[in-house]
Amino acid sequence: MALTQVAGAIGATIEDVAWVITAYAIVNVIIIPLTGFLAEYFGRKNYYQAAIISFTIASYGCASSTHLGELVAGRFAQG
Repeated sequence: MALTQVAGAIGATIEDVAWVITAYAIVNVIIIPLTGFLAEYFGRKNYYQAAIISFTIASYGCASSTHLGELVAGRFAQG
């Protein structure tokens, strides 16, 4: 399971690492219903480009995180 590997890599418990999944899920619950409005407001192409760029930056943040707080923040930004 990936959570056990993440927990071992950053020295956290499984319960603490569960926040990584929870943060991503919370943001998805908020942003998915707003996607239609945001795409219409900013334009589909601009919204798509901003989403790709921000996800890529957040992914780098997750990959370079050294402790749990950074990883949770990165997953929150990915959502």
